[in-house]
Amino acid sequence: MNSYTYIKPEMIKTNMLGDEQMIKTFIGMYLTHCQTDFSNLSQAIDQKDLAAIASKAHHIKPTMAYIGANDLHVQFHELESSARTGVKLAVIMPIFQTLKINFHAMMQELDHFYNTLA
Repeated sequence: MNSYTYIKPEMIKTNMLGDEQMIKTFIGMYLTHCQTDFSNLSQAIDQKDLAAIASKAHHIKPTMAYIGANDLHVQFHELESSARTGVKLAVIMPIFQTLKINFHAMMQELDHFYNTLA
C-alpha cells in the first residue's frame, strides 16, 4: 500500500519533526486510543445518547486532523453537530454507519503505515 486514502504520512512525519521513533510511538498510541474512543462512541450510539454521541465525536475529531484524515474530521464534525442540534437518530445512524466503515479503513491504513516504520 503505497498510497493512502485517509491518512497523510507526510503530514504525520512533518508533525513529528521526522523523528521515526516519535512517529512510531505516536501511531502506536493512536492505534490503541482511537479504537477505544470509537468503541465508546459506538456505545453512545447504541444507547441513543445524543449528548454522549456529540461528546465522543468531538473527542475523536482532532485526532483525525493530526494524521491528515481530513475527510474523517469532517464526518466526525457532522456527527457531532447533528447530535448537538438534536437531530433524530434516524438521521444520525446513516452518518455513523458511513463513518464506521471509513474509520475502520483509516485504522487499517494507520496500522499499515505503523508497520512500515523502522
